[in-house]
Amino acid sequence: MTSADLDHDHAHAHDHEVRPLLVDRPEAVRVTLGAEPDAREIAAASEGAPPSFLYVDCGAWMGDGRHVAVQRCFAVVCGEHAVLCEFQAGRPSRDPGHTGPEAQAIHRLLAALAGPQRMDVAIRRWCVRKRGDTPTGATPTPTVFLPDMHLPLVGRMPDLDPDLVPDPNQARCWCHGPIFARIDGAAARASVYRVVGSRLTRNPNDWFYAMAASYNAAAEDLVRFLDRLGRHGASAPYHLVHLGGLFDVWAGYKCIFQSMGFAGLVEPRIIAGVGERELAAQWLDVVLEGRPKTAVTRLIQLPPERRTLLSAPHGHFAHDAPPGGDAPRLLRAGSFLAESRPEPLTECLDQPPHARVGVFEGKAQYLPWTRVRPEGWRRELVLAAASRWAESGFASYVMAHTYEPCLAEIWVDRR
Repeated sequence: MTSADLDHDHAHAHDHEVRPLLVDRPEAVRVTLGAEPDAREIAAASEGAPPSFLYVDCGAWMGDGRHVAVQRCFAVVCGEHAVLCEFQAGRPSRDPGHTGPEAQAIHRLLAALAGPQRMDVAIRRWCVRKRGDTPTGATPTPTVFLPDMHLPLVGRMPDLDPDLVPDPNQARCWCHGPIFARIDGAAARASVYRVVGSRLTRNPNDWFYAMAASYNAAAEDLVRFLDRLGRHGASAPYHLVHLGGLFDVWAGYKCIFQSMGFAGLVEPRIIAGVGERELAAQWLDVVLEGRPKTAVTRLIQLPPERRTLLSAPHGHFAHDAPPGGDAPRLLRAGSFLAESRPEPLTECLDQPPHARVGVFEGKAQYLPWTRVRPEGWRRELVLAAASRWAESGFASYVMAHTYEPCLAEIWVDRR
């Protein structure tokens, strides 16, 4: 093998060198735009110039702490400031010490949301994109961003045969069960493994309703959040943006259960593309009362000039995406750009909510929407946000739909 061959093999290996992946929650990133765009994590302190823009991923607002970890993420943007927060009881907020009209407006808003004891809001990160010009004398208006919630609005299910699901407490072996009983005419004896004190019925309707009830904690927190925001709004300006995925209409469900009744799986039938107008015209009067319905109604009844609802279709589709309601998909206002769906994340797998029911054990697990993302997904999203910034500069880019909260400073190099 000649030296030229070695040089060629080395160059070929260099061309296929795998770049390090960007972590899911970076704090500072340098992006290079051009023929071969790239994004790599850096130390923010090493950068002399202010960041080009702030990248905000609002995470999710779901989970009850029993079946799924609690997430109550939200973000606030005001001018050059972006703050990533969490709304949970017993989480005191610390003051990062920022000053100026925009910072003071955010402080007053977070203090109102934190409640009388100032214990319900935790600031996860606060970033500022410094600028050279002087802010105007107008009163700054903070914008509050809320992420995916998927609060279920549930219709009433028809009555089912109480014996639809077999009783797993009855013996199924050939010597004691119904098969042997049919042979000798004796009554089948009950199994010694009967569950004592189980509250789990054999009615799939109850499993369906219980799955919807697992969202009650998230709905109650949203009502509390909106009540405090409304009281604050009586004396101070604000604007609320929901980034899509506020509610799902559960019009029915499909159920699969094991032939002997030991276990079952329930998945709701979700009506895709229901927007605010269709909800008010067709669904609010037919879905059951409950905390999720109360929370959704409370949010959409905010004054129109003080809230914007973005739409996001269910799932990710590379082409021919189904309608996502009657709301816009993005909002460009003031110093930020907000999007409901973080393209180009078209290869992730959206798994709908479902319940795993162990009838014999008397246990059930209720799982909300989950997202399985491809390797390197954060890098792709940061690169896409940087491309949008290059087209129309903004101070902050805000999104959700990944369930991974993140606030990062982004420096962009153009080639």
